[in-house]
Amino acid sequence: MNLSVSQSGDYAAAGATGTKTVTITSSGTATYTVATVGDEVDEADGSIVVAVSTGTDYDVGTPSSATVAVADDDDPTPEADDAETPAPKTCSTTDAGLLAEVAAKVTRHGTTGRTDLLEMFTSTHNTMLGTDTYTVAQLRARPDKQSANWNRPGPNVLWQRIYTELDRLETCRAASPDDPLEAPQTPTVSISAGAGITEGGTASFTLTASPAPATTLTVTVSVGQTGSYAVAGQTGTRTVTIDTTGSGTLTVTTVNDSTDEADGSISATIQTGQGYQVGSASTASVSVADDDDPPVVKPTVSIGAGSGITEGGTASFTLTASPRPAAPITVTVSVTQNGSFAVAGQTGTRTVTIDTTGSGTLTVTTVADTTDEADGSISATVQSGGSYVVGSASSASVSVADDDDPPAVVPAVSIAGGGGITEGGAAVFTVTATPKPATPLTVTVSVGQTGSYAVAGQTGTRTVTIGTSGTESFSVATVDDTTDEADGSISATLQSGQGYTVGSPGAAAVAVTDDDDPPVVEPTVSISAGDAITEGGTATFTITASPAPQSPLTVTLQVGQTGDYAADGTTGTKTVVIPTGGSAPYSVTTVGDDADESNGAIVVSVSQGQGYTVGSSFSASVTVSDDDEPQPTSVEAPSAEVLPNGHVLVTWPAHSHGSYIVRAISVGFKHPTRQIQNHDENSYLFEDLQPGRWIIQIYTGDFRTRIGRGWLIVTVP
Repeated sequence: MNLSVSQSGDYAAAGATGTKTVTITSSGTATYTVATVGDEVDEADGSIVVAVSTGTDYDVGTPSSATVAVADDDDPTPEADDAETPAPKTCSTTDAGLLAEVAAKVTRHGTTGRTDLLEMFTSTHNTMLGTDTYTVAQLRARPDKQSANWNRPGPNVLWQRIYTELDRLETCRAASPDDPLEAPQTPTVSISAGAGITEGGTASFTLTASPAPATTLTVTVSVGQTGSYAVAGQTGTRTVTIDTTGSGTLTVTTVNDSTDEADGSISATIQTGQGYQVGSASTASVSVADDDDPPVVKPTVSIGAGSGITEGGTASFTLTASPRPAAPITVTVSVTQNGSFAVAGQTGTRTVTIDTTGSGTLTVTTVADTTDEADGSISATVQSGGSYVVGSASSASVSVADDDDPPAVVPAVSIAGGGGITEGGAAVFTVTATPKPATPLTVTVSVGQTGSYAVAGQTGTRTVTIGTSGTESFSVATVDDTTDEADGSISATLQSGQGYTVGSPGAAAVAVTDDDDPPVVEPTVSISAGDAITEGGTATFTITASPAPQSPLTVTLQVGQTGDYAADGTTGTKTVVIPTGGSAPYSVTTVGDDADESNGAIVVSVSQGQGYTVGSSFSASVTVSDDDEPQPTSVEAPSAEVLPNGHVLVTWPAHSHGSYIVRAISVGFKHPTRQIQNHDENSYLFEDLQPGRWIIQIYTGDFRTRIGRGWLIVTVP
């Protein structure tokens, strides 16, 4: 069975999280454990979550995940003592006499010996990981060239003390202490709307930067609308230029059509961007008035219900036509009931006349019996007709209360889930007891989840008390994290207990939608070969990454050959850097010699590496043709037979020249090359070739002189 192991915090042992498996024996159960690390770091409590993933031969049930809380047992880090804090070692500027300020924040993840993170928040966000000296490349103080060094006091000093020292380093002066600090300010951009317009007019917005920028500033604005008024292409992402006066204007033209529609608006919202920050007045709206006459419409008929009644009373409904009809209209109504209260003939299809006052009444009489039954209702639903339109309030119900004493029964408890939520929201469940209990009733509920959304402590067994009203709601809080994950759910299942029975439905679930962006997909790297060459030429290849990498990508290659053509040092493990354009060339030079030999090839294969995956076209070869005159003797092409046991029998015509050299080369150099020298027979049985494609070569004479050679390619299953 496939499992997904995750955690909240940093407790799981190395390698304990991620995708795992567990085997369930014929007993039907199995135990799975996740080891945690007992460190000396004070940190927030966390949890280990194990969820069942989909797989073959089984279905994922409910609950599909479980959470075990993990408590931290370390003492908190004591506050640093100012008396023990040494002064900072270095604070300087490259321009003597300028005042510099360092804005800093320290995040402590542990003591020395672990990976510590020091974040210096300056105009260029720099980060130091585990080093003892930090240099701020550009300070907030001024835009001209400045630098400030801060040295960690010693190798065993905690980051908490570093934070205190940085507080003491808030201001550092150079030679001239009287030089004032004029820190540059990032303009804050706000937006205001012009006056309302009529369709066909132009909506105007004014963007203001405070303080005014030293140079023109481009601001990104998102333009939207209520209704359908803007000219095509006017909405969506727009840019506005604010000049050094600190102001810029955005206009949105509208269409003057002939369609009657509701008044709308044009809205503009400042988006985040470079060189400015968004002010509190980040959104503005210009109203757009429609100037078209409405069409002649049929009256819209809606229905409203009177007050609830007790059995034996009369349920009343009021039908309203808007606008009022010029003449009475007949409206068809379908009357139904929940329970058995209506007098015979009162349900089914009924008609109601609405006169020119715009109103009509429908009544339904009920029976006062002596049978104890659940409260019910009388419902009336407006049906479509030719002289009117059915309004949104097309149905209404009048509750009917039973007035008979109930028998002594045990309430049946059911549960219902609220609407779906987005992570960070609260899943709501409603528990209902039927009939209503005479006294408060405590019900046991088991809360589970699919995925890892519930706040720690929210799942597991809990109790809900249903009052005499017969219903009670409870909620399960979820976590709004930044991890992309599959959508999940929060489930609640009623457990058996005293004083009630579990009704139907006995379980409910609320869908939880993940709102995080998926991770960046690693590019897939493939290779293609250029044209065939003659010995002495250069074999060319193209390595392609899809999609193109966001930064230069280093790819590992394996360069091999069939024959002996590659120049010295050009084979073996090599690398190539693919730029952000998505492809890079790679070439292998060959040697033009005087020895007659069989044609060969340069073979380049993509190997596994970091930051990419290997595509299906992972290997390519360029044929290398020999241009030398043949020697007097040669070996005719061998033949090969793959035997049922996986052995490969290679045979070739006998030759009188002498002994042979037999070689087996793995295509792509996936396996070690096999070579047999001074072989006297004209056949050889390979018993240990690994599955894959192999190049079989037969030589006569010395290996270097290679008087003759024959070769073939065989596939070992």
